[in-house]
Amino acid sequence: MNIYGVLHHVLDEQGISSGESDSSDSWIGVRIRKANTAQAGRMYSRLIQTVNPTGRTLGWIGYELVEEQKSPYLSAWFYATPKTTKRIRSRLQRAMNQGAFHGTLKEEGSHVAVRLPGNESKNDAEWYRSVLRAAAAG
Repeated sequence: MNIYGVLHHVLDEQGISSGESDSSDSWIGVRIRKANTAQAGRMYSRLIQTVNPTGRTLGWIGYELVEEQKSPYLSAWFYATPKTTKRIRSRLQRAMNQGAFHGTLKEEGSHVAVRLPGNESKNDAEWYRSVLRAAAAG
């Protein structure tokens, strides 16, 4: 299975709509679409309500080159708004504190990301699942 296959599989098994594949010299990943909450499953609806993006894209999961000459990082970005940034950051931080997954938080404006160096991942798919579940947790 290729990288896109793994990322799409993770989103599909969580009932989350994937968007377009996305890549450059520094990243490869999949956008997470914002669906109508009436059509979304329970976890996906909570994720949409938590992040509450202004656009049609809820976030992004994939791999990023964060530091030159290092292995790629696993990354999950959530395109929050100024009103929802604190909520999504708090949920992710709480889950990390409870040992649900490891990583570091990053913010760019109202966008919140959690990252893990690729060489520290024991199971990439499970890490992405854990991050998505934590972001949707109420």
